[in-house]
Formats: sequence, structure tokens, C-alpha cells
Amino acid sequence: MQRYWLFIFVLIGFIVKPCFLNAQIAEPNTNYYWQGIIVLKSGDTLSGWVKVPYDPVARNIKIKSSEDGSADKVDADNIASIIVKSDSGYVYLFERYRVKEHPNNKNPKKRPYFLLVIAKNDYATIYKVASVYVSNQDGHIYVISEYTGGSTMPYFTYCIRKKDEDFVSVFAETSPSKTVFGLKKRFVNRSKIVFADDPPLLEKIVNKELTLDDLDFIIEMYLNDMAGK
Repeated sequence: MQRYWLFIFVLIGFIVKPCFLNAQIAEPNTNYYWQGIIVLKSGDTLSGWVKVPYDPVARNIKIKSSEDGSADKVDADNIASIIVKSDSGYVYLFERYRVKEHPNNKNPKKRPYFLLVIAKNDYATIYKVASVYVSNQDGHIYVISEYTGGSTMPYFTYCIRKKDEDFVSVFAETSPSKTVFGLKKRFVNRSKIVFADDPPLLEKIVNKELTLDDLDFIIEMYLNDMAGK
């Protein structure tokens, strides 16, 4: 069964829909239980109906042995990753890692995050995270950025982990708000570190041939360039 899920995941590509939500009207955690697998740090797996993570820093994840069964809690500190498949056939992978807010930082945040994978190959994994994850009846998981009008702004954070790295590093932030400044400059500065192993791509970013607005294409190009390395 584990091979079956991993095989499906290889096929998903970019399936995450960006979305943002005002915190004043945010819904409570009503995420669905979907068929899934919890991969433990020990290497063991738990199969059943897994409740889609709501809070990226959740302390436990619920799982049921059957759709109508009672739920058990699995301590987040014992979890390496989660794979869930919606009734619509969409497959999602969450991996749990500590996050460095800047690629140059030596120490990551103390508390690990459940990070939603949006693209990966054998060389690198790309994640997207915000305030909460919300599963919907359409079978998608939405990355939601909660904010309070007038005091905070909605953000979406993109992270990367290269092979053999123990931590995840933030390399880009985006926002639908037109009043958030400095994100493009910050992206260029981080790119000089993150994409130093792909000089042709980095040159396009530094020369502004590609910008933060081209993030999806940049991610795709980077993974293609680094495939097999």
C-alpha cells in the first residue's frame, strides 16, 4: 500500500491552490478525514483515515482505522511525514521539519512544521506554508493566510530542502496585498544563496529576467536543472 501512495504522489505536480482569508472570519478546524498514511520517524507506517493537518505546528495528528471508527492521536514528534488522498483523487504530502527563516541562519526555529510539498525531485523538495491548511469538498487542500485588516498582512512562505539537509530554509514570500514591500528584493538576496548551485537560473534572477512573479516557473526550472545531481 505504501508503494501505491508514493507512486500516485509522483504524478501530482503543482496542485496546491493559493488562497488567503481574513482572520476575523476564519473557520474553525473542520478538516476532513481522508485515506492516508502516517510515516513515523522509526520507519513504521500507520494506514487509515487521517485528518488533514490544520495547524502547521500541530502537536498531534488524528487517525482512524476505518471511516466510521474512533480517532486516535499520534504525537507529532513521532511523525516524519503524512500522505493523504482526497475522495477526488488528489494526493498530498506533508513533511515535518524545523525551518530556518533565512538560508544563512545557523539555527532553525525550535518547533518543527508540517510543510505541504508542492514540488520535488531527488535533489530538492519545495514546500508552501502559511497560517493554516484547509481541506475542502472539492478534494483540494487550500493554503490559507489569516490576517487582521489594518494590523497584519497575508503572507505565503516558500521553503526548500536539498538532499542530505536536515532543515528547511525559507527562500521566498509572496502576498496578494499591494501594500507589502521588499519581498522581491528579499527574494533576490535569498536566491543568491539557495540557487548558487544553478548559475544560469541565478543569473536570470539577478538580472531581473525572472522575478518573484515568475516563482512557479523558477521552481520548475530549478528542479529540472538539478534533476539527477
